[in-house]
Amino acid sequence: MRKNFLRYESGPCENRILLFSTEKNMRLLQSSSDWFCDGTFQVVPELFHQLCSIHRLISNRTILCFFALSPNKRQATFGELFSQFQALYSRFNPANILINYEQTAKNAITDIFPNAIMKGCFFHHSQAVCRKNVAADEIPLSISPGVLTFLPVRRLNMCDRVCNDLPRTVNSLEGLHDHVQANVTSSHPNIWCSHLVLKTEQAFNDMIINQMLVGHQPSPEKKKISRFNEKNCKYRGGL
Repeated sequence: MRKNFLRYESGPCENRILLFSTEKNMRLLQSSSDWFCDGTFQVVPELFHQLCSIHRLISNRTILCFFALSPNKRQATFGELFSQFQALYSRFNPANILINYEQTAKNAITDIFPNAIMKGCFFHHSQAVCRKNVAADEIPLSISPGVLTFLPVRRLNMCDRVCNDLPRTVNSLEGLHDHVQANVTSSHPNIWCSHLVLKTEQAFNDMIINQMLVGHQPSPEKKKISRFNEKNCKYRGGL
């Protein structure tokens, strides 16, 4: 693994933060206007709470560009994390960011990138609606049109993403999490094991990036995804 994979360390303190990336990954992020953010928990050492990641698209494939180990989900912690992330490469200027519904992370990202359009993952939004329906036993079939004015349309409306052929969910990032977890022999390994796993994942990621940059075609789409994309193209053609 190349030198300086660990880009930032806050030092031995209660809210310790570690940031991992490479020069190539940061250049790839800088050149992309569309980012995807997510997090996972099982692979992190006991000193930390969450592994955060930022991705971009290359040839319709989601590519990992940045890791961060976070000790908690407080807004102040996310604020420092993304502030240090921005300091690594000041030319970051995303136009669109897709993220799950972690409010503290969304607030922190908005503070650092105020011009970016934040969108919530449509899958997680649908899950939340279903959970609310189960908890409330029913959802009225008739809702006053005035209620719609309280919805954050800029975050929920996916029309622009459909028209621009961009993913509406962060589900593709689950494949990364599964790939990382497959290299971990136990939940919450020690810091050295976690660091080795992240370096291994980055080496695999470098291989994928190099293949994409030289024009290698990604793996064939599943039939379900292929059918959805065909319908999507027909829909966009009729707009």
